Amino acid sequence: FSVNKIIINRESYLFGAMVDMAGDRNPAKELRESEDRFRLMVEQSLQGFAIMQNARFVFCNSRLAEISGYSIEELLSLSPEQMTAMIHTDDQAHIEKRRFDRMGGMAVPMRYEFRGIKRDGTEIWLEVFSNLIEYREKPAIQAAFMDITQHKRTAENLNKALDWQKAIFEGSRDAIMISDANYCFVDVNEAACQLTSYSKEELLNMGAWDLNKKVDPSVLDDLRDRILNGEDVLGETKIYAKNGREIDVEFGHRRVNISGKPYIHSIARDITNRKRLEAQFLQAQKMEAVGLLAGGIAHDLNNTL
Repeated sequence: FSVNKIIINRESYLFGAMVDMAGDRNPAKELRESEDRFRLMVEQSLQGFAIMQNARFVFCNSRLAEISGYSIEELLSLSPEQMTAMIHTDDQAHIEKRRFDRMGGMAVPMRYEFRGIKRDGTEIWLEVFSNLIEYREKPAIQAAFMDITQHKRTAENLNKALDWQKAIFEGSRDAIMISDANYCFVDVNEAACQLTSYSKEELLNMGAWDLNKKVDPSVLDDLRDRILNGEDVLGETKIYAKNGREIDVEFGHRRVNISGKPYIHSIARDITNRKRLEAQFLQAQKMEAVGLLAGGIAHDLNNTL
């Protein structure tokens, strides 16, 4: 049915038109079909769906029941206090404030995470997407829940492993340097900075050739090829610090694969003092040998005389 204003002989009239649509569509039937489709979609979802009104569940699907350990009937019968108890005590105030702000029309993030408590007391992590809707002519919160406990545990274990690796990497007294296939440094530890007197930022813009300025480049290329082909290389060399100081180092190189790419893992130890003591010891041995030789000659000469 539609009505329009028209002018006939300079006078205003209302022109109405009606169309019989009873044979074309059935609104009640379409509504039922739409509700059936929505219900099927919600029940088959991997997310737990719920509608909350006045701090209580007024709708929830079977996936939410599975996540929480409660039946649908139990969820719908929970009091506001019992619903609060489903949240970890350390997160309750934060979640309650979010709910209060959202119901008050304030702009709050749609996505957030919190720790929940299942019916059997098990602690789980939940990721939630929520928004304000109108349900049965009253404001309500619609929320979708995902159990991310396994994801959180995996991330926690990974962080622990990374912390261990970082502790070993940074806690080493030996200089550790990671180079790419072109001998450019991609990571170094604090001991490497102390050994060379370069900052970490400076070293990450340098390569192995910058520390081995007096070594023939072809020797470095050959060494790199041997390492990248899987050979572990040990030896001694001299490197040069930022101030030009010559440092004797004992090194070990080996190939490592990171994210499917080959890198060179190098460990260097300052043996400058050891080399100096060895040189002094050799000199002392030489002097002792010369002394013994001279004493022997003098003794033989004295006997002859």
